[in-house]
Amino acid sequence: MERKEIKPLTDEQVRALLAVIGDDGYGTLLKVVVFTGLRLAEAIGLTWDCIDFEKRRLIVNKQLQKRPIADGGFTFTPLTNDKTLVIAPAPFVLDLLKCWQQPQAEERLRAGWEWKGWKSEKERQTALVFTTAFGVHLHPQTVYNHFKEFAV
Repeated sequence: MERKEIKPLTDEQVRALLAVIGDDGYGTLLKVVVFTGLRLAEAIGLTWDCIDFEKRRLIVNKQLQKRPIADGGFTFTPLTNDKTLVIAPAPFVLDLLKCWQQPQAEERLRAGWEWKGWKSEKERQTALVFTTAFGVHLHPQTVYNHFKEFAV
């Protein structure tokens, strides 16, 4: 299998991206991806219980993968080789995530009973960090389309 070379953004490209992406859920998600190196599937599969604000780390042990509808559609899968990543992100990233809790809570209140994934305390603890306005996981293609808007 041929592997493509990963080409990280230059400092200038990062500055330009930060200047245009904003502070909505997609902007916050893109900032987390840029500053942690998470793959998109890992970032959209990030749950609140994987963020340890006290110890200032992210514990990445799953990703959200698209499967055929017949196979259950989107599902959490373990990382390659069943490994867990422990990332000590910059304080800026943890601050972003901490600040993101409030807008997400406001979206949940607006959605009311239509919000998915917060019906019990366990669901609240394992709820996705980045969701639609109704608490549903984000689709990778939608996130990619948002990124393309900014990258043009």
